[in-house]
Amino acid sequence: MELVNAKLYVGSKEGAVDKSEGFDPNTYFTTSFGKESKLSYFKYDSLMVRRDTLTEFPNEYESNVFGFKVGEKDSLFRWNIYADFWQYYGTYPSTKEEIIYESNYSRLIKKRKDFSFNLDNRSEGLVSDKDFFWGNTYHFPTKDDMTETSDTLAYANVKYYYKLIKK
Repeated sequence: MELVNAKLYVGSKEGAVDKSEGFDPNTYFTTSFGKESKLSYFKYDSLMVRRDTLTEFPNEYESNVFGFKVGEKDSLFRWNIYADFWQYYGTYPSTKEEIIYESNYSRLIKKRKDFSFNLDNRSEGLVSDKDFFWGNTYHFPTKDDMTETSDTLAYANVKYYYKLIKK
């Protein structure tokens, strides 16, 4: 497991204040039923690859089985059966000696008089500021729009490395 990067912004009258230095995503993103870090809790014990099928073996819940394919530049995609499309999953380097699963954890809090929006999310792929600062009503168009002290944006990008142990 590798923490690629983590960001924390909080609102102020002048806009977002970057509080990333000293930000620990392991203590910020915890499970709702305990103090365990989501970054560790949601890692998979192992992955099994057979032909065009990938099986995830989580430590605490049932396995996930899905179709996969390798795209350009070693990109790995899994078939999303719920939305009917190929979803980015991570990378499958040409050596076929490992799979790198890319995941992100995010929390966005925006409270206004006419509505409130709370996002607490975990998904595939890596994110950056541009995934949160854009024109959507629920997000912030720019960092300058984080004007309430309760405004919060936190995210962490993580890569999980799965090494080949048997062919």
